[in-house]
Amino acid sequence: MIKLRRMLSALLVACMLLVFPSCGQQKNEAADKIIKYYVDQEPQTLDPQVATDSSAILAIGALYEGLTRLDQNGKAVPGVAESWSANDAATVFTFRLRENAVWSDGQPVTAADFVFAFRRALAPQTKSEACRPLYVVKNARKVSAGSLPTDQLGVRAENDTTLVVELEYAYADFPSLTAEGVFMPCNEAFFQQTQGKYGLEYKSILSNGPFVLGNKYSWDHGKQIKLTRSDTYRGAQAVLPAALIFFMSGSDVDVADPIKALTTSAVDAIALPEQQVAKAQELGLPITSFQDITWGLAFNTQDPLMQNEKIRQGLVRALPRQKLLEHLPEKAAQAEYIIGPQAMLMGRNYRQQAGTAAGYLKEGTQGGTLVQAGLKELGHPEFSHVTVLCPDTEQSKLMVNEMLVAWNRLTGQYFSMQPMAESELRKAVDSGEYQIALTGIYPEKDGKMLSVFRSDSPQNPSRLASPEFDRLLLAAEQSGGAAALSSYLQAENYLSAHAVFYPIYYKNSYYACGKGVTGIVFRPNSAGIDFLLAGKTD
Repeated sequence: MIKLRRMLSALLVACMLLVFPSCGQQKNEAADKIIKYYVDQEPQTLDPQVATDSSAILAIGALYEGLTRLDQNGKAVPGVAESWSANDAATVFTFRLRENAVWSDGQPVTAADFVFAFRRALAPQTKSEACRPLYVVKNARKVSAGSLPTDQLGVRAENDTTLVVELEYAYADFPSLTAEGVFMPCNEAFFQQTQGKYGLEYKSILSNGPFVLGNKYSWDHGKQIKLTRSDTYRGAQAVLPAALIFFMSGSDVDVADPIKALTTSAVDAIALPEQQVAKAQELGLPITSFQDITWGLAFNTQDPLMQNEKIRQGLVRALPRQKLLEHLPEKAAQAEYIIGPQAMLMGRNYRQQAGTAAGYLKEGTQGGTLVQAGLKELGHPEFSHVTVLCPDTEQSKLMVNEMLVAWNRLTGQYFSMQPMAESELRKAVDSGEYQIALTGIYPEKDGKMLSVFRSDSPQNPSRLASPEFDRLLLAAEQSGGAAALSSYLQAENYLSAHAVFYPIYYKNSYYACGKGVTGIVFRPNSAGIDFLLAGKTD
């Protein structure tokens, strides 16, 4: 009966597509265009249960569809699930899947595909770094740790079109979370056929979203990924673009000057450096911005000198904060906290929930005493030379110079700065080749901005290895409501109190589109970009 209903539904949709043009419906001038976007790096994999890099998240968001999608305000709207309901405690959610949801090979997407995806993401043998958002599901952490089998995870398929998810704690906004990549479905039979290559090449990808990899040439490794509009997608909204192209560094597309790339139509949208914002505005290019990057001092906790907490605290206590703030970059705002003003936790603004909890480590007269105590603990007779990395901008160099003056006076030793391009600065911090750096940390959805400081995070800017900090993050991920907020606050304050990261200012991230380009939805906090309704008028 279910298969019959699916066939009838598909037939009805096909008839509607044939009928509508004959009714004199005006064609959307912006539709059926190829939308071009530039990404910094090639995706390591297009496996939704494993991928973590930003370029992969973009492509996965176009190739796949979860139980829900997000609207322009970040609220859950129907995806594969046409509706959902929750119990009074918001701990059990029932999703009703639409009957015309199919994979790119025409086979139906079923509740079992979501069960398999959730279980596979959390299975210890998968070793997924992307699985942490699933910790909200009942028994997820125990499954991930291997102390419970995957069939004990709180997710079940009551039938082909009904999925029930039990949570560890109340989470009223859980449907919005299911729009994230790790929650995307996975067809078990197809996965097994790929023999360990799932998500790594065209023939090992089976998608269910608005776009597909059309053929074996669609993924030109190191150069570009071309996604074409899916013939089988039947979501609530029709897909506007004919295709998406994600260019990479190995392509012939020159994005050294992002504005030139936009105005020559080499790309239709691109991340924009702050120094080009004014010019883009003069040219009338549409710009979207979010105040979602926290800049401050990162201390390399694995450095022979900076590993000592008292030395780090002494240096922070000696900073003349008001003098530093005199050199804020243009459009920057003073940062009282590590987690910025746009971060969200369980569907609500994190900072509004957190209130005026303890922020950065305050200036004080005990800096010299702390430094001397730290040197004694390390067995150092005196303070050795230290280099501070910073962006090669006038304001950054003036700010760091204020730091050097204070620290040279404090220690009687020579501190120096090494200005560099932001791209090189990020590489140096990512590789751990630094002592102190004025750098930015980039937020993630639902409080995971702090996750970059986890001991096992490859992007850990301070190379922090703290079991105490890791326990606080884990406690936050395994709880909800006030308990989660409390744990995140403790984790945030740990970083400040132990002088791991000293926040100074918030900066915006910027995205620009070419003239006539519409419908691209950029999301803050690394939540991706939606191209479903992207269009352009030539």
